[in-house]
Amino acid sequence: MLRKINVPEDRINDFTDQIKEARMGQFMEHFNEEGYDWQATRNRALAEGDSLRLIKTVRRLITKGRSVDEIADDLGEEPGYIREISNIILSEPQKTDEAIMNALLPLCPIAK
Repeated sequence: MLRKINVPEDRINDFTDQIKEARMGQFMEHFNEEGYDWQATRNRALAEGDSLRLIKTVRRLITKGRSVDEIADDLGEEPGYIREISNIILSEPQKTDEAIMNALLPLCPIAK
């Protein structure tokens, strides 16, 4: 509609940006009113990202023939946790890294 009445494109963009910002503000207020814990969600997302990177690295090193103890030592991780990841990778190679993460996240030293 604004284009039909020859409003300049930069003014249209400014207007739509203001609407988006107002909606985002209302969205954030709603979650804050509900007691949404942003920090806990952020921490969980970071732990999941770290876990996925670790699983991908373990998978890559296992395929190169590295032992669990070597991997744990090189990565500075607990051998027991690396062994858990390795067991799943070797017994269920079709399982995605995300599925492994979801199965092991409660055991993950990063998430604690």
